[in-house]
Amino acid sequence: MTRAAQRSRASVLARGLLSLLGIVLIVVGLPVALVVLGGNPLPSEVPQIQEVIDALTRPDDGTLLIGIITVVGWLVWASLTLSFVVEIPAAIRGVPAPRLPGLSWQQGRAAAMTGAVLAMVALGTATATPASAATAAPTSSPASTSAAVTTVTHAAHDAATAAMTPDGASDVVVAGGEGRVVTVQSGDTLWDIAERELGDGDRYPELVRASADLVQPDGGVLTSADDIHPGWRVMVPVAAQATATPEAPATDGAVVSDIDHEVSGIGTGPVVLPDHQGAAPAPAPVVAADTSADPARDRARPAPVVAPGEGPVASSSSEARSQGLLADRGGPSATLGLGLLGGAGALALVEARRRRQRRTRPPGWRVVVPTGAAARAEQWLRATTDVAGHADLDAVLTMLAERCGATLPALRAARLGAREIEVYVVEEHLELPAPWVGAGGGTWVLDRRLIGAPTSRRTVWPALVTIGEDDAGARIYLNLDEIGALELAGRPDETLAVLAALAVDLGTSDTGLTAVTVVGPLGDLVQAIDDPRVRHVADPGEVLERLTSQRPGGVEVLLVGTDLTGAQTQQLRGLVEASAGSLTVVTTSRGVSDWSLTVRSDRGSLAAVLAPVGMAVRPTSLAGPGYDDLLEVLRTPTREHVPGPEWTAGSSADALTAQTVPRRRVPSSEVDEATTNISQLRTDRAAHVRVLGRPQVAGTGTPPPDAGRATELAALLALHPGSDAPGAAGALGVTEDALTWAAHQVDRWLGTGAGVSVQSGRYSLTGVLLDWQQLRTLVGAALAGADSGNLRAALTLVSGTPFDGVAPGTYGWAAVDRAEMCAAVADIAHELAQRHLRAGEPEAASWAARKGLLAEPLSEMLWRDQLHASWQAEDEERVRDAVARSRETLGDLGSLEDDTTFVLSRSPQR
Repeated sequence: MTRAAQRSRASVLARGLLSLLGIVLIVVGLPVALVVLGGNPLPSEVPQIQEVIDALTRPDDGTLLIGIITVVGWLVWASLTLSFVVEIPAAIRGVPAPRLPGLSWQQGRAAAMTGAVLAMVALGTATATPASAATAAPTSSPASTSAAVTTVTHAAHDAATAAMTPDGASDVVVAGGEGRVVTVQSGDTLWDIAERELGDGDRYPELVRASADLVQPDGGVLTSADDIHPGWRVMVPVAAQATATPEAPATDGAVVSDIDHEVSGIGTGPVVLPDHQGAAPAPAPVVAADTSADPARDRARPAPVVAPGEGPVASSSSEARSQGLLADRGGPSATLGLGLLGGAGALALVEARRRRQRRTRPPGWRVVVPTGAAARAEQWLRATTDVAGHADLDAVLTMLAERCGATLPALRAARLGAREIEVYVVEEHLELPAPWVGAGGGTWVLDRRLIGAPTSRRTVWPALVTIGEDDAGARIYLNLDEIGALELAGRPDETLAVLAALAVDLGTSDTGLTAVTVVGPLGDLVQAIDDPRVRHVADPGEVLERLTSQRPGGVEVLLVGTDLTGAQTQQLRGLVEASAGSLTVVTTSRGVSDWSLTVRSDRGSLAAVLAPVGMAVRPTSLAGPGYDDLLEVLRTPTREHVPGPEWTAGSSADALTAQTVPRRRVPSSEVDEATTNISQLRTDRAAHVRVLGRPQVAGTGTPPPDAGRATELAALLALHPGSDAPGAAGALGVTEDALTWAAHQVDRWLGTGAGVSVQSGRYSLTGVLLDWQQLRTLVGAALAGADSGNLRAALTLVSGTPFDGVAPGTYGWAAVDRAEMCAAVADIAHELAQRHLRAGEPEAASWAARKGLLAEPLSEMLWRDQLHASWQAEDEERVRDAVARSRETLGDLGSLEDDTTFVLSRSPQR
């Protein structure tokens, strides 16, 4: 038995028994006592007014007081019983109970007592389950190569999608078919919606069933016909719509998007910039399942998680792929296999590696970025990962550790909601400091608006890991160090998918874990993470032998994804119990712990129950295509630089060093911006789009209400003319109806002489000037032979990092464009700075370097240009300033190049 089970098993049972006894006493015992002691509070006949007055005015012999107490008692019983009647069915079904006006206290007590009883029942069920139950789970048979190809996704949980559709409805894909999401208006009933959408009000139960898995904007779930509110969303399945017409099947000649996977997640061709636009690629062929695969090899990698009996997840039409992307943006990604992955650590790791690559990139070369499905996976992760929430939780736990001092609570779990953070501690009697508010049963709540900045970062619970989301969409974190061990029960492919997600979360986190050891499969994942703390061992016997002879030096998490023998199970259980908190285990074998996460397929995604507490969650998972895509995302920033476009190749002369920078040849003066060769820019068109900084659109027409979405669409079409509707809609994460509306708004915004052109279903901008195109025109066919005045004019177009200041979750399609623009601007700035340095013109060289650093602040070659210019200017204060800023920017990115180190070491310090 684990440490947590030893402390909590009796407590769970005691609370459950007491709560069950309390429910019986309240519902049954209280009315019996009231009848026996107070009798029937209602008179046998309706009293006359004079009788009431006499009863209230005559001296009381105790009868009136007893009668009042009896009536109050019956009212208390009625309110509590009503609360139990509401809470018990909701708890059994695993859905939120409707709120009872004026009975919040009674309903809260009823919910707590009901939860305690269910936790006791779950504990008994977990105890009664034999250890071999997991191994008895049926395995799915290999998919036939002729099986039907289906698409399984979830309804989009993105209010913006519905809001942008003119009629308030949006087409999405749901498990089992396509559907429309209809927003409930004030005064609507499900009967009205069924009559309007299905042609028959009696069919409203179909809407209830179709909307059962659709999480509402306020966290609620539609469970009955009477429980709808304005602003809620109702799913209308396409198969049930009265006016729906059969959709024509995709033909072999269907046109797909010109935008590649790395731009919009749709299409199969290479990235095409405006002056290299290619022909539309053909649809990717559907690959048949490999029936000769090696079972041992399949076990080493999580298989796609599908419902039993379903085939592989795929789609061959552009429209289906576009709709699948829309669904993935709002919920667990069944198509990508990245269900609720806690990606904050993975993204931080990728970003750190990519920053180092950008620092060391030589002129004319490029950093390798993900393409195709991997780019789409990274885009999805960035759109769905709650980085701010993760930071809030980290700050809250640090603040809690600071205020508790030496008496730290035994943290069992945490819940990250949209407005509050909850922590669950073992010591129910422990009082947490303000502003924490107790909610009973060891639960403490903190309003996220009250979170302050911690004075320091203190990692106290390093094994706190995301296990999934609850029904309200809140993230659930489990402290593995506190519970000791966790078993994953279910089908092997499903439990391995959850184990892989936990490995990513723990292996990429910076919470202070000493070691993460993965046993059995997932060796390629460990290799992609490439962290000395994260190890892979194929044989569990080897790990058990090491742990038996040597206790972990810090906190080690063991992730076991292979079957253990009975003796190994007992040995591992003993090691956990004897480790005193230094060893934590997550295993797909049974018999190690009383804590378990039982995983099952639920309408194409995964559902799970955490025992012994009985909590229902949608578990974090990583499987199938999403697994491969994440590996590619992790591996890409470790690859060597590749040559860039031919036009970006600069001068063949050796770059200047601290020893070869010539002395100043011209007097010091401010750079004259007016001398820039700006006359070559095409200014005959009033409408223009800027992306070399914060995206902007300038037109002569009326700005639209949603200028942000319109600006993104204008930028997309300016950079990728000829995009088809499914490609553009998928890139923006909206429906095609919303795309049409946004295109209309852009067309009105651009004004006379410019607008949006649609030909053969493809969108382009006409009469619009793009700053990136202007820059390319000024540089010409080769950077090395470009006129210095033209290069200077090109740099005047740069006002910041390309696509700077955009909202999170937007412009994901522009990742490749952004990388190319940053690198190209840096190359132009470096070429111009080198020319000015050779001419002994430090002010002009410094200006060019500063312009380049606006777009690519991590470029070491540009910081070196800036340092050389400051040195050449013989201005000691400028040298100090350049040294300080370069150290601040580049200091955490690893070893600098020799010349940079030499300049920094010889320069005066601030």
